[in-house]
Amino acid sequence: VRGRKVTVRIDARDGVGPLMRAEYSLDGGDMMPIAPEDGVLDGPGERFTIELGELGSGTHLLSARVRDEADNDGHGQTQIVVR
Repeated sequence: VRGRKVTVRIDARDGVGPLMRAEYSLDGGDMMPIAPEDGVLDGPGERFTIELGELGSGTHLLSARVRDEADNDGHGQTQIVVR
């Protein structure tokens, strides 16, 4: 967090096969696709960086979801507090 600009890094890993899809939602909004840092979503482990820009004061909820080639989903959430 720099001022009100927020950057989030996510590491996702599947124990068997490659990840096929990744997306995030902020404060319950629509899911948005995320591209991995290496530009190709093709491995069992990927790192993602999300630039959320400036957020208003208060608590925000970031949800992320990844899907592997067998259509298994993994989910995670975190709260971001901006003062």
